[in-house]
Amino acid sequence: MGAGLMPMALVLAAAATFPRSSRRSEDNSAARLKRADLVRAPDPRCSYDRVLHYNPATSRREMDRPAPDCSDYKAP
Repeated sequence: MGAGLMPMALVLAAAATFPRSSRRSEDNSAARLKRADLVRAPDPRCSYDRVLHYNPATSRREMDRPAPDCSDYKAP
């Protein structure tokens, strides 16, 4: 099956932080939380969209560009 016959796929990743000002990669212990911080907030650093195109040479779908480094969201 040729590349023209395979439909493209769109990947949407929406990341969020909770509390709003917290990141796993940073020490958050000094920050005093307020009630307003106790919400989920969008994380633009790890929210992205990518188009996957079929590569007939590898028989796999490949992203149009690399995803951002979101190692904060991986389990330790």
